[in-house]
Amino acid sequence: MMAGESIPAGGPAGATLFPEEMHDDLAEWGPGHPLHDALSLCREVLGPAYDAAAARASGTERRRSSLALGATAAGAAALVLAITQLAFAAAGRLAAGAAGPLAWAEGLLALASLVLLAARAAGPRRKGWLADRAAVERCRSAKFRFLLDPALWSRRGSEAEERAEQFRAEAAALARPGPDTFSSWIASDTVPVARAIGVGSGIDPHTVHTLMDYYQARRLDPHLGRLARESAAKTTVAPSAGLVFGASVALVLVQAALAVGAAGRPGFRLALIAAAAALPFAGAVWGAIARRSAPPAPERAGARHRALSELSQRLQKVSGSEAIFRELGFCEDVLESEGRDRLRRDLAVGWLG
Repeated sequence: MMAGESIPAGGPAGATLFPEEMHDDLAEWGPGHPLHDALSLCREVLGPAYDAAAARASGTERRRSSLALGATAAGAAALVLAITQLAFAAAGRLAAGAAGPLAWAEGLLALASLVLLAARAAGPRRKGWLADRAAVERCRSAKFRFLLDPALWSRRGSEAEERAEQFRAEAAALARPGPDTFSSWIASDTVPVARAIGVGSGIDPHTVHTLMDYYQARRLDPHLGRLARESAAKTTVAPSAGLVFGASVALVLVQAALAVGAAGRPGFRLALIAAAAALPFAGAVWGAIARRSAPPAPERAGARHRALSELSQRLQKVSGSEAIFRELGFCEDVLESEGRDRLRRDLAVGWLG
């Protein structure tokens, strides 16, 4: 299946990674910083699982993209050779002894295209790729849901230690995934979580504002930038299958009319038939390129950008720790849901597409 600093993997339809969300420079967040311990824990328990899944997903998509490109080039070359040979033969201009070598070249190119397509389909398993893509999304979501949990910052009893241990267990489960687990996660939707501060938690207001600034810079701003670019991007319009088919049939009709009226040279009529045969192939290639190169629906990206921008503006205006945690939670709910949608979009393209 074939955006912070972003690393696009496999094109717009591939895994969109945000390494700055996961890779905190702990030198910047020294031991005296309010977020140091929490960020260190995130890096310790989520970093390895995130890096491994991101590397596997990106590698899978690079291999599949290379195989698809090779298969398309070989198939197109075989078709061009076949049409050229037929046209020159019909016009009586094919050099003596050229038919055999041309036939061999056509066959080898066609065979190479099929072999590359088969390798693309049979290489990495779809469930494994899906698990890796979902693991990347879930690691990011797990990190920020952990950071945005008021219990983590509570100074009441052992509440913060218990939340950290719960987070370790969650991270361990993410590091030992099962493909079906991630399939069910993608099939589900984000459920909003009410983040309330318990009485007597004693959360430090300075820490809450530091967390808000961190979340804005490391989570919100990169996605706002990406969504703004996607909403402004021009989409590549894929040709309608019905239109391509109709044009192909129209060429056959023209050729038939010329033949009935004994008009036009045989070579021209053969060229019309060749064009009619090539049109569906060209339409399929054009459609595949359009689906791969096109950004997500600009309308949806624009709607998400407006919603996230409004939440970001609200976040800057609220006061009080509980209100800040509530608005941060709304933002994370939107981003988690948007991550699920990216996966569903890629799945809709099709593993063999």
